[in-house]
Amino acid sequence: MEVWLLLAAIVVLAVLYVALPVGLAMRAHFARPRAIRCPMERVDAAVEVRGAGLAEALGWRSLRTVGSCSLWPRRQGCRQHCLAAPDESFRELPLRTP
Repeated sequence: MEVWLLLAAIVVLAVLYVALPVGLAMRAHFARPRAIRCPMERVDAAVEVRGAGLAEALGWRSLRTVGSCSLWPRRQGCRQHCLAAPDESFRELPLRTP
């Protein structure tokens, strides 16, 4: 019985010290709007990704959703195929200076 308790403690520590920091880093990475090529319109769009966080660290990319897109409201009902793109295709938007 003590072996199962030890294994449960190891899993909890792994989540706290590995998955949680990675999840927070993923959330911070996608918190700002990113530029990506829209597969429907074939133009670059500024996209804010929501749902990227701890689930990403655990491998569940399907929880990602588009929070906002520069092509909306015209393309509001899109199927969000841009989320299927690899993470490397999301680019930083240049900072605007007034």
